[in-house]
Amino acid sequence: MKRFIELRLLLESERGAAARRDYRAEDLVMLGMWGTASGCASVVVLALYINSEDVVRLYRHPAFLWPVCLAVLFWLCRVWVLANRDDLPYDPIVFAVKDWRSYVIGACVAAAFFLAL
Repeated sequence: MKRFIELRLLLESERGAAARRDYRAEDLVMLGMWGTASGCASVVVLALYINSEDVVRLYRHPAFLWPVCLAVLFWLCRVWVLANRDDLPYDPIVFAVKDWRSYVIGACVAAAFFLAL
């Protein structure tokens, strides 16, 4: 996502190519698609983990972990939409620290893990 935002900012400043990276203007769409696909794949990996036997041994109520997949997917989709709209600052981590919705989602995820114990 950071490279996506970086390339978008460079295109807006009309420099056209990243100074120290091998990105070009036509890479912007692909970076967005790869980032979104990677986020969705990470949620699938999380779901596979929740469905594994290890989770049954670690948590008494693993069913409470399923909403975590939805929360993470919602957050990732929201952040990618904001990045595509150019409403996300340069660093996604700084955004997450300043965004109250990220805190709400984080609290829901923490509550799900607590309930699963």
